[in-house]
Parts: sequence; structure tokens; C-alpha cells
Amino acid sequence: MTPPRTLRRTVALTLFAVFVTLTLTGVVMFFWPGRGAHVLALGRGAWENIHLIGGFTFIAGGILHMAFNWKTLKHHLGLTANRAAPRAPSGTALPTA
Repeated sequence: MTPPRTLRRTVALTLFAVFVTLTLTGVVMFFWPGRGAHVLALGRGAWENIHLIGGFTFIAGGILHMAFNWKTLKHHLGLTANRAAPRAPSGTALPTA
């Protein structure tokens, strides 16, 4: 499956934006000032909802990203069937068994 380049870019940029959002909301919730407090005019429940929706979006975007780059991922993991024979550095010979 080879999607258009703009779709691949959109998914990658969305993943980055959601990662930043998850980081921000996670830090805000970790250092929450106390009961009944509001940060940037949002209560704790709103921050939790943003974090939850961001988490689901991140999972969906990650699955799309992996599907769009499956061939490259297989290559990086060494799962390709067409592996080249090992090559020795120039000027040296491969050991024979």
C-alpha cells in the first residue's frame, strides 16, 4: 500500500502534534495544583479527556504510520527475503569455513 505523499506527511505531522499534546497534558496532570484548581481555564476532567482522546489518536496514527511504511520497517528489522550476501570491507577477504 503506497498512499499519496501528502497523506504520509499528514500522518507524520499529526503524530508529532499529538505527541507534544500528550506530553503537555501528562505534565500538567502530574503537577496538578490541587482540588478544584484550573489550569489555562480547564479543570482536571478536561485535561484528562484531552489526554485520552490524544492517546487514542496516537495509537491510530501509529498503526497508519506503520502500515504506510511497512516495507521500510521490514527492511530495518531484517525481515526481508532478499538479503544480500555479507561483504567484507574493501581490501580484506571473507573467512572461509
